[in-house]
Amino acid sequence: MMRSDTPHPGDDPLPPIGDPPPDPTPPAGYPPAEPPAPQPPGPINRA
Repeated sequence: MMRSDTPHPGDDPLPPIGDPPPDPTPPAGYPPAEPPAPQPPGPINRA
């Protein structure tokens, strides 16, 4: 009775279905981890 194809509670490498997996890219509408630097007053083309 050692079927590797049989899922076992607590022995599954993947998170539970009810919990969203950790995604490197946040969902649409989510604030970015690194907010864009505030643009100083004046021409935006100034580098």
